[in-house]
Amino acid sequence: MALFLPTHISRARRALLFAIVLCCAWSGVAADASREIEAQVKAAFLPKLANFVTWPASAFAETNSPLVIGILGEDPFGPQFDEDLKSVVIHGRPMVVKRLGAMPKPGAVHLLFVGQSATARIGDIRKTLGKEPILTLGDASGFAEAGGMINFTKVEGKLRFEINITAAQASGLQISSRLLQVSTVVRGKDKP
Repeated sequence: MALFLPTHISRARRALLFAIVLCCAWSGVAADASREIEAQVKAAFLPKLANFVTWPASAFAETNSPLVIGILGEDPFGPQFDEDLKSVVIHGRPMVVKRLGAMPKPGAVHLLFVGQSATARIGDIRKTLGKEPILTLGDASGFAEAGGMINFTKVEGKLRFEINITAAQASGLQISSRLLQVSTVVRGKDKP
């Protein structure tokens, strides 16, 4: 990277400015790496969370139908997520991923990760989904209170979960008490 500074700036100031530019560049790289690692951790948790949720039998067309994860909005996980899920079986069902440009049709997905770019619409998303047995997950502040079912949050630098049990139950989903014990249960402002 070439850095051109006016010649009237002293050598010491140039060195200081160069150091500041390097620190800023490094912090940007570090922040990107941190976001990528956090996305990988969340991606690893999605199938694990599915183990603690029970869907009604009517949520699946057949007994061997896959458990489908839909991603609405920004996709923080990338194509490696699809590869990682190829060998995962949850409740006797393989897992597949669909990236969505619009709201899923009933029965099209079982887990819906709402990306940052779509989080502001969670109230409308819940109203549109109604009582469909679709587990909604997100990672934005206020997601669970607004009607999302599971929200990834950070507490003291550690990944934690907020769960809106009312929204999950209204959709016919049962969340294991084991998951509830390690989560913060929130009450939503809006009823799904």
